Amino acid sequence: MRILFFSFYNKFDIDIHPGVAVLSAALKKHGHKTKLQPYFYYDEEIFKKTLSEFQPNVIGISATHMAVSQVKKLAKFLKQITNVPILLGGVFPILSSKEALSIEGIDAICIGEGVDGLLQFINGEKTATNYIFKDNPNEYKIENWSKEPISDMDYDIFIEAMPPSKKINKLDYWTSFTCEYGCSFCCNKEIRRITGLSSKPRQDVNTAIENLQQLIKKTSASKIHFRDPLFMGPSERCYVKEFLKEYSKKIALPYICNLRANSIDDEIAQLLKKTGCYKVKMGLETGSEVIRNKLLHKADTDEDFINASKRLREVDIKLSLNAMIGLAYETLESANRTMNFIQELKATKVFLHIFQPWPGLELDNEIRQYIKYIKSPALNDILVAGKKVKEFMSGYNYDFEKANKEYIYYPVLDQPQFPFDLAARLQREFHERIY
Repeated sequence: MRILFFSFYNKFDIDIHPGVAVLSAALKKHGHKTKLQPYFYYDEEIFKKTLSEFQPNVIGISATHMAVSQVKKLAKFLKQITNVPILLGGVFPILSSKEALSIEGIDAICIGEGVDGLLQFINGEKTATNYIFKDNPNEYKIENWSKEPISDMDYDIFIEAMPPSKKINKLDYWTSFTCEYGCSFCCNKEIRRITGLSSKPRQDVNTAIENLQQLIKKTSASKIHFRDPLFMGPSERCYVKEFLKEYSKKIALPYICNLRANSIDDEIAQLLKKTGCYKVKMGLETGSEVIRNKLLHKADTDEDFINASKRLREVDIKLSLNAMIGLAYETLESANRTMNFIQELKATKVFLHIFQPWPGLELDNEIRQYIKYIKSPALNDILVAGKKVKEFMSGYNYDFEKANKEYIYYPVLDQPQFPFDLAARLQREFHERIY
């Protein structure tokens, strides 16, 4: 059978979406054909052309809440021109199953791990594990997420969708897809609850190294970006030390990873430098230690960040910081503290976001009344990235005018003591200063 995947992008550049990569690998292993149609903006001509050429038997759409309005347009259009089943997966249907299943054109949604259920559906079984069907919503089988790590990921489906001129210099790779922490600003905790994932599945060292070797040979990548939500959790020090020892022997390419401030002591900093790490990404979230730890449940102190930053500078590793303003109970004082603390930490790259209270996050009821939805260009990661849309379009032959008309809606907090307009102004001024 032929399965066509739609994945949404907020910039004109195709990167790897791990959920689709895992599903595609499993399908190909069982003799099926797959194809990716990137969704940068709504274009019926492109979608019709892809359907005509590929003739899919099943269509899969992967989406977060940010793409809900786009999913509704796409699913309605696809159902008008084809009668094949349309399945919806990703964070959006996991956290908002009723809304997702009600969308016109969607035949079924996936809640959790989708490999077994998709194969069962394609094989004609009446009940597909972790899938809920619109025509029989009360009969379904939900199973806990497997504790075994999924080792196979199909990168070819993404490479084939890239223009011939596109080179993969920096290879994205995951040894795990989740994080065991319970930060209130992240939906990981709620996803784990819904899907029954009680542990952090992770590839064993040998499997990860072998996969990397094959992918590097295929792509000629010169750098690695470990995209694990957290490269080293509180109980994973031994794993990381073993993995990096083998990595430095058999891969030895410069790499980036995501770490928490409280995990970087002198030993880890030296290990990172010795094994080729050139940049560490870290979530500061806020410069207010009270908000960070009591409200966001981050459990990283100001001292942790100061020490981590110092240790990374001492071994000449760059620091990339993520932070937010516009959080619940934010004030001008706490926002200024965030921006000042970022500069104190001397990061080489900074992303200052405005907090977005999507479904699945912990939020006090008294704060929910201040949620406001903002209309924004779908390609609006440009402000933070410091780039222009047209720079992403080279080689893709897409229509800039159509892309410029694509909008999404995202939630923010418009609080009396800290309105959204103030957050937007502070973010804009901050980026103007540092870029």
